Amino acid sequence: MSSPLQTPVQPPVPPLPPRRHRRSFAGPLVLIILGLVFLLGNLHMISWARLGTLFAHYWPALLIFWGVVKLIEYQQAQRDGLPHRGIGVGGVFLVVVIVISGLIATQATRFNWTELRDNMNMDDGDLNNIFGETFNFDDHLEQDIPASVTSLRVNN
Repeated sequence: MSSPLQTPVQPPVPPLPPRRHRRSFAGPLVLIILGLVFLLGNLHMISWARLGTLFAHYWPALLIFWGVVKLIEYQQAQRDGLPHRGIGVGGVFLVVVIVISGLIATQATRFNWTELRDNMNMDDGDLNNIFGETFNFDDHLEQDIPASVTSLRVNN
């Protein structure tokens, strides 16, 4: 018999699975865009010089695009009730690389390369001999060898 003070035994509740973080799609997106850019460059659909000029002028748009992607990820995590991961080491590295290479590219396009070439007195043919001049030697020596000589040694 059971006493009225005993509470019924409930089956144990299984533990909740840990909340999974969503993976960022910024990394794969960057790889896809870089792959497309290099493919277009290798297919000569975009010249590398033009691509460099475009990057030098519009690199801040890459930071804005990355920020929009991170904002969309944050909003999606809030909507799904999942914790947002924030900006990781890879994201910080990406921002630093974009900023440094963008600043270098911008300064390189502002530099007067034509004046530098003119002051160095370089022509287009000068780059062919960047490691020095090439020389061809053709030396011809004739000398009679006496009949009494049984061996010949040439020091060059």
